[in-house]
Amino acid sequence: MPLYYYILAVPVFCLFGVLHHVVRAVFNLFPDRGYTNTSREDYSFTDDMLSGNYDITDHLVGTEYDENGYYDLHSLKNVRIACQFAVGGGVVALLVVPGLDQIFRQAVDALALAAWNLFLFRLANLELL
Repeated sequence: MPLYYYILAVPVFCLFGVLHHVVRAVFNLFPDRGYTNTSREDYSFTDDMLSGNYDITDHLVGTEYDENGYYDLHSLKNVRIACQFAVGGGVVALLVVPGLDQIFRQAVDALALAAWNLFLFRLANLELL
């Protein structure tokens, strides 16, 4: 697969990371961290008892949470972490999984052709006042 498909894969997988970040923050019913005091450093052993979203990866990379223990939607650090994992995992999957790079290339080519055909259709049907 040519290099420009891998370069194009980076923003595509970054969009998947942003989507994952928003879905994790918005559709989270239970808090990820169980704080016992008002201090953010003092948390109880209720981490991950109900939510299932707080794991060792979040602890190691330093995912940020709001004062109530929910995944922080407005944290740029959380967006960066989600994008890094999505881009890293996506590019590794493209390199390792047999045939996945061909599927990605075909999808990119089909979407580019559809966008070009739509542009030509709109240009042919353009009516100026």
